[in-house]
Amino acid sequence: MSGEVTVRRSLSNLDKIIRRHCELEFAEFVRHAAKILIPGFVWGNHIQVVCDHLQAVQAGKVDRLMVNLPPGCTKSTLLSVLWPAWVWTVEPDATFLCVTYNQDLTVRDAVACRELIADPWYIDRWGDKVQVAFGHDAKTFYRLTAGGWRLSTTRSGRATGDHPKYVIIDDPLSVEKSKNANERKAFNDWYRDTLSTRGVAKGVRHVVGMQRVHVDDPCGMFERENEFAERAGEEKPWHQVMLPMRYDPEYKMEDRGFGGDWRTEKGELLYPQLLDEKKVTKLERSLGASNSSAQLGQRPIRKDGEFFKCSNIKIIRRDEAPFEFDAVCRFWDRAASVEDGAYTAGALVGRKGSKFYLLHMIRKRMTAGDVEAAIEMNVKLDEIEFGFSKLWTCFEIEGASSGKRVAEITINRLRGHRVYGVRAKDSKEVHAEPLSIAIENGDVYAIEGPWLTEVFDEMEVFPSGPFKDQSDAFAGAYLELVNPSAKSQSVVVSSKAAGKPRFKEGKCQNPACDRPAFTEAGFCCHECERLAPEGEVCHSHTAECSTKYNDWYVKNSR
Repeated sequence: MSGEVTVRRSLSNLDKIIRRHCELEFAEFVRHAAKILIPGFVWGNHIQVVCDHLQAVQAGKVDRLMVNLPPGCTKSTLLSVLWPAWVWTVEPDATFLCVTYNQDLTVRDAVACRELIADPWYIDRWGDKVQVAFGHDAKTFYRLTAGGWRLSTTRSGRATGDHPKYVIIDDPLSVEKSKNANERKAFNDWYRDTLSTRGVAKGVRHVVGMQRVHVDDPCGMFERENEFAERAGEEKPWHQVMLPMRYDPEYKMEDRGFGGDWRTEKGELLYPQLLDEKKVTKLERSLGASNSSAQLGQRPIRKDGEFFKCSNIKIIRRDEAPFEFDAVCRFWDRAASVEDGAYTAGALVGRKGSKFYLLHMIRKRMTAGDVEAAIEMNVKLDEIEFGFSKLWTCFEIEGASSGKRVAEITINRLRGHRVYGVRAKDSKEVHAEPLSIAIENGDVYAIEGPWLTEVFDEMEVFPSGPFKDQSDAFAGAYLELVNPSAKSQSVVVSSKAAGKPRFKEGKCQNPACDRPAFTEAGFCCHECERLAPEGEVCHSHTAECSTKYNDWYVKNSR
């Protein structure tokens, strides 16, 4: 491409005026340049809205922008082809990192942009400042003589080491991959760990364009960032162009100063000039209700499985949950063996009044020894965070005598902690029914976390899905908080085994405390020392004290 030489022609006064208008307004540039790329290009009001937002990004008024449009609405052409070419007309040293899910699409858009800036129409107007440097003209990377460049890649390709001013992520995942939990998590992790740091020193601006497919797709992650910021009274980090195929006044796009949805009638089409009623109806029928809501309506919904109505679970940040809980339970569903591919899951659930909060979930394939170590470690960590009196740890006893023996071993090892074994009496479906009812009633919340997607993915297909471990652990913790079974169903160890170990260090001088004396003053911690004159029980031992106490108990109770 760089070997071609195109002579610039002089412009008429009218063409000079149009050139200036194109530089000032991205929408005006699109009206002229799109005809070169798309024969029979048809303008639509949504294009104006997208152009105004992209112009705001270039002007530094918007740092983060999501563009959610149905298929067939020129999203990729606007974001990945026309916008970089326009930015270079006013900012020829601008640098772009462009990412798509597929190498063919990456090359397609990069070549289309390169061909546009090599077109005589473009060269006549901006060829004096937008020129590709000799020797830097590959399909996926080309550099301008003025310093600008464009690197086009995929998630698995080159990204680190380059610090662009603009990051364009156009279709980060295919429709099929957006439905896959592992693919969604991989991209979201990659974005947070790798892409979000590119170009920080230059004040990088991010533009993400995609049709919505799943509530946990990349734009779903960004939407939650907005929700959390709004609830915290902070400015939303992401601006969003969200224009569904059919207008729905209940989900109208927010206008934050750069245009919004212009439609007024429910069901009004987005792009009737090109996608009329007949075409849209045919598309809706082929996609089905759920996919149409996501890909056409830009409103993916949490799928309600045959058992759990997952859309009723409200996702919140940890700092939005109660500061203190009435009770907290970690329930473990242990895999029978690691060879059969089953997982061990540990659900941490807190209760405050009549509301229940899924605080954390552990899910991993582990050997029997690793499971014991995980239970012990999390008992200690959970006690430090929530306090001894508020927390208990339960695990399901499966099988007959062998299951009871395993449970006794676990409880003996963790004497001094509130650890119980619970005999499984019913099927997993019956076991989970009370939790299902609580979710139906809107009494269940979940804390945002990287582990949450896998929980929902499993619950959406429960009980017919291949795994039930997380659902079972969640249901078990809920049941223990509603109706504790510690007295009636727990494994009972002998009084000799349950006895407390002898003190070697001396007992804490607070008469209401039964911990060892860890401080030189003869108390377990300074909080006990402060409360000793009043003879009060210390309910807030320091984390250091609790850690020492847990380690002491394990060491001296064997």
